[in-house]
Parts: sequence; C-alpha cells; structure tokens
Amino acid sequence: MNVTPQLGQNELDQKNNNLQRDENINPGFISAFEILNSAIPEQSFLIENILPAETICLLSGPSDTGKSILARQIAISVALGREDVAGFKLTCKYKKAMYISTEDGKRDWKSKLNKYSLSVEEQQLLKNLTLVFDIEHYSVKELEKRLKTNPVDVIVFDVFTDIFGKDLNNAIQVREFLADYKRLVKQYGCTIIFVVMCQNCC
Repeated sequence: MNVTPQLGQNELDQKNNNLQRDENINPGFISAFEILNSAIPEQSFLIENILPAETICLLSGPSDTGKSILARQIAISVALGREDVAGFKLTCKYKKAMYISTEDGKRDWKSKLNKYSLSVEEQQLLKNLTLVFDIEHYSVKELEKRLKTNPVDVIVFDVFTDIFGKDLNNAIQVREFLADYKRLVKQYGCTIIFVVMCQNCC
C-alpha cells in the first residue's frame, strides 16, 4: 500500500504565502495549485459541446462540402431564437447574428431564405440577422462601432480569404490579422466563425 504524505494546514498556508509573494514579483507566473483551487467558470457553448461561446473558430473543408450551408444555418437559427441547430442545443444571450458574405449576394440570399418557408412571425425575427455585402467598405473599426450598440451572439465571415487578403501560409500575418478579432470576442462576448476553403484539409 502506498501512503501519500499530507501537508498540514500551516504548511499549506506558508506555501500559499510564498506563491502570493512570487506572483507579486512577477504576476505573469501562476501555479497549477492556484488554477486548481480558483473559481474559474466552466466553458460555455454557443452550440453544446461543439462550438464554444466567445471564441474564434474555423469552419474549413474542400469546396462544395456544405460549409456555407452550415454557417448560414447557425446564423439563421440564432436570429430566430431557436433552441437547437441540427439537433444540438443552442445557447444565446442576444439572439442576434451577423453574416459577412463575400461570395453570395443579395439575390443569392433572397433565394436561399425563401427555401426555409418561414412563417410571418419568423420572417420578422430575421431582423435579428444583419447581412454585410459591401466588403470594399468593411473594416474592423466599423464592425466594432456596430457591436457597441448592437451586440450579437455570432459573426460569420464567409469566406475568410476574401477578408484576410494576405498569405495564409504566413503565420505572422495571420496572427496579426486575428489579434483585432480576438479583442472583439473578449470585449463584446461574441463568437466568430471564419469559413475557410482548403483542398488538402481532409
């Protein structure tokens, strides 16, 4: 039988005091002990056990595999205040969404929305889904201005490469680009989905 020695309360208090003194010197360091015993909330989800809330995710895959269909379904389900999407629980704070569409225009969206056969009441709820087509005049600054007065649960960028406009293989450029969006996620509590087409990702 193995016996694990236990620390007395005085020894624990002394260790905690030492940790606090160390962190006062360099607050960038934190012990695993403090993480274990801190009141950190559990991860919340926009789509239960699939899409974490308040994060950035990539929805990627080869061409014609349903990426935009799924992204559009998520945004519409949020705007309609539905309790699930594709059978998975949906949890929203605002019941509002935004979709930046670089490929499908207004005519495409009207055609696809008509296929949902929405009731009159549901059509009114589509006011909770903001669509952006004028990419030439899009900017993070304008997006943030909108979020300040009209927060949303999810923002979809379809497609990522049209917004990014740089070399996807340049890690530094990608990190610099995402920095502004990470700040928006943190400040306004939204989830951002970037739709990415990649031929060799599956």
